[in-house]
Amino acid sequence: MITKQQLSNYQKDGFLVLPEYASITQIAALKKEATLIVDDFDPSNLSVFSTEQQIDYTDQYFLESGDKIRCFFEEHALDKQLQLVLPKELSINKIGHALHELNTVFEAFSYQQKLYDLALKIGYRHPAILQSMYICKQPNIGGLIHPHQDNTFLYTDPPSCTAFWVALEDATIKMPVCGGFLALIVNIQTNVDTCVKREVSKLILRANGLHGIQTA
Repeated sequence: MITKQQLSNYQKDGFLVLPEYASITQIAALKKEATLIVDDFDPSNLSVFSTEQQIDYTDQYFLESGDKIRCFFEEHALDKQLQLVLPKELSINKIGHALHELNTVFEAFSYQQKLYDLALKIGYRHPAILQSMYICKQPNIGGLIHPHQDNTFLYTDPPSCTAFWVALEDATIKMPVCGGFLALIVNIQTNVDTCVKREVSKLILRANGLHGIQTA
């Protein structure tokens, strides 16, 4: 799956890029399945996902989505009357968070042997999938995504979570149509303890059981 040099680069830089990890057939299947999920989605569930204001937007629909497949709107998808500004398919921020368990297409992709082998190669002994998301990057809509760490949302001490991010479409960094690309900080992995304990400025935590979240 990966060479010794790639493993060394991952350990040094904190990330690893694997071109053409997913086949054209797999990508087409995932995109088609996501379209079907959105088509079946009832837009009366007006739940919004935001990396900036999730405390304001969080509801039971979001909090109870860990073992379900649910769709979440972009920040500016709704007007003041809570009506969609754009068609449903152009208003979804993401689909989550149990695609890997409840959808046969995403399950087959998530539990590929090569992904398991990759997790073992980078140091896991008993890798497990905690959650899965299909993230949309919609044109002309959506909130600002500030630089952040996944530890803000999935935190353990010591750190134990690794994100596997699969690009399903090409992205560009050229203005004014940039979006959808993933930016990373090199060498952050080599100082992971410092990074988690000093640099994570916000943690999203459950508050009052299932009734809300708070920051710490």
